[in-house]
Amino acid sequence: MGKKISMDNPVFRAMGRAADLFVLNILFLLTCIPVITIGAAQSALYAVTLKMVRGEESYLIKSYLKALKENLRQATAVWLLSLAMSAVMYENFRLLPPDSPVRRVLMVIGIFGCVILVFTFPLLARFENTVWRTLNNALFMAIRHLPWTAAVCFATVLPVAVTLKTGRIVTFGIPYWMFMGFSVTALVNSWFFRKIFSNYEA
Repeated sequence: MGKKISMDNPVFRAMGRAADLFVLNILFLLTCIPVITIGAAQSALYAVTLKMVRGEESYLIKSYLKALKENLRQATAVWLLSLAMSAVMYENFRLLPPDSPVRRVLMVIGIFGCVILVFTFPLLARFENTVWRTLNNALFMAIRHLPWTAAVCFATVLPVAVTLKTGRIVTFGIPYWMFMGFSVTALVNSWFFRKIFSNYEA
C-alpha cells in the first residue's frame, strides 16, 4: 500500500493558508461595500490576521463576523472622523498657494494622520479601550517603535505603489487585490504588530 498523505505537509499548509487568505479577502471586500463600514472591516481583518500570526486561529468566518460586530461602533467612529479630517485638510491644501509653508505643514500632519490610522484598527482589534485612548496609543506606539513603524508603512505602501506604477501592472494588480491583496498585506503587517503589541500585553 502507498504511503498516506500527511495533511501536515508544508505544501498542504501553504495551500490551506492561501485558501484562508482568499476567503478573508472576499469577506473584507464584501463588508467594505457600504463604505461606512470600511473601518470596522479593517479592524475585523486584523482581528483574524493577528490571531493567525499568534497561532490562535479559529473558525475564520465566525471570528471575522464576531470582530466586525464588536468593533463596529468604535471603528466606524474613527473611520468617519478620519474622512471628515481628510476632507477639511484636502480642501485647505487645494486652496493654498503651491509655495505656502502651511501646505508643507498640512502634508506632515497628513502623513502622521495616516500612520496613526494604520495603527488604530489593529489596536482596536487587539485591545479594549476608548477611541480617544486608542488614538493616543497609536501615536505613542508609532513614535516609540519607529523601525517597526517604517516596516509597516513600507509593507502597506509598496504593494499599492507597484500596482499603480504602470497600466500593465494595474491590469494584473486588480485581480491580486480582489482575491488576496488586502488579507496578505494585513497578515504581513500583523507580524510586525505582534512584535510591537507584545510589549504591552499582560
